[in-house]
Amino acid sequence: MTNLKVMSLGRNKFEGLLPPCLNNLTSLGVLDLQYNGFEGTFPSELFHSPNSLTFITLNENSFTDIASLSLFANHINLQVFIISCSNNPNLKLETEYPQFLPSFQLNIFSVSKCTRNGASNHRIPSFLLHQFDLRVLQLAHLNLSGSFPKWVLTNNTKLVSLSVSYNFLTGPFELNSPSKLFDMRYFDASSNHVNDEIPPHIGFVLPNLLSLNMSSSSLQGGFPASLADMTQLNWLDLSHNNLSGYLPHEFGKGTNDLRFLKLSNNNLSDPCLPEGSNFTHLFYVDLSNNNFKGKVPDGISKSLELRMLELSANQLYGEMPSWIGNFKHLGHLILYQNSMTGPIPESFCNLAELKYLDLSQNRFNGTLPSCLNMSPLRYLHLRSNDFTGPIPSVLTESPLLLT
Repeated sequence: MTNLKVMSLGRNKFEGLLPPCLNNLTSLGVLDLQYNGFEGTFPSELFHSPNSLTFITLNENSFTDIASLSLFANHINLQVFIISCSNNPNLKLETEYPQFLPSFQLNIFSVSKCTRNGASNHRIPSFLLHQFDLRVLQLAHLNLSGSFPKWVLTNNTKLVSLSVSYNFLTGPFELNSPSKLFDMRYFDASSNHVNDEIPPHIGFVLPNLLSLNMSSSSLQGGFPASLADMTQLNWLDLSHNNLSGYLPHEFGKGTNDLRFLKLSNNNLSDPCLPEGSNFTHLFYVDLSNNNFKGKVPDGISKSLELRMLELSANQLYGEMPSWIGNFKHLGHLILYQNSMTGPIPESFCNLAELKYLDLSQNRFNGTLPSCLNMSPLRYLHLRSNDFTGPIPSVLTESPLLLT
């Protein structure tokens, strides 16, 4: 089949060696071998001579030896290259030796969980300096070091998704793009050693971002008010950093599409959410392990699809709000280690899907409502409070209870 243009074998259970006759497919444009069990040495022979290949994806096979990206230097039509080595512990990816100038302009380059070979083991692949048409760039779990690659954003103004997570990249974290990157939707620099502040103008440069993840990156400084300019933001994870100060007033007004909010394990201070916040679409909120003060914020009261609320290890006080019972799909409510007082409101009985309830280390008092729906409950932690009266008999209706 020497005129074959598309070979898509992905997501099957093929195994064994690739037959050498594949080298005859010089008209091939698309080669998709991902998620199989092909083994043997990396099929370099497939790529020795320039051909019409535009799309190559080799994820999750069991190839061995060395895969050198210089094989593709003269493949002028190449647009997509994807490989993940989580199932390839004996495959080494060589990006620098021999060095090459690419004749292609990639749209998608995705490499993850691969061992890099040679002396430049920790460098970001240098050929990417010559790429100006990238839409997706993923360099995850590669032990990359050096400064955050600001040139990627400067050179590729149509970039949609950038992921450099689980590396050792450091600051300075700069966004020097001369214009707004309107196409950028996903930005993930989590689990690095940036050790710098978030640029105050990040919302101006990336106004249409849907997801921002910079958790566990040693970030410092304050929470930029320009994040409110990301009016389409769905997912924000800045947890496990050293951010300090208040959440700006603009944030509560400008990000009403937010669904996932995780700011845990920082040094942020009161209040939990800016006064006047009006979030309506939240389903996951984790603000634990900060220095927030005040009452449980009203800014989340209209997010009726909320599944997870964790405000533990802060300095919250006051009673549990009655509107907590409006979250009929709430599965996790974790408020431990605060200074909250008062009885559990009767509206609590509306929480029919609660699986994890931790109110320990507060000052709650009164009796536990007898109408509580305990049937889905798996974890119930109430220690170090001032509850009185009998243990509710409805606990006997908790067949899934573990602790």
